[in-house]
Amino acid sequence: EISEDWILEIDFNINILTYLAINEAEDQYNEIIHVLFPNVLKTKNRFDGQFFLDELCKHSLHFGRYKAFTKAYQSYRKEVEQ
Repeated sequence: EISEDWILEIDFNINILTYLAINEAEDQYNEIIHVLFPNVLKTKNRFDGQFFLDELCKHSLHFGRYKAFTKAYQSYRKEVEQ
């Protein structure tokens, strides 16, 4: 059985963060973010969720993917707010 926090158990590692940060396909990046954010927001451990998002921002910036990250996040927020 997969726990509610499955995304954090699987994705709290540098390999996933690096993949997300250097991925060149903005559509794919956007899709990943739309799956990732809701799962991070659902986690019961707010500290872990915030840590993951902070690390994602840091690595996205480091690998020059911050613009794609920001666009994906804005798109996600727009959908959530509707």
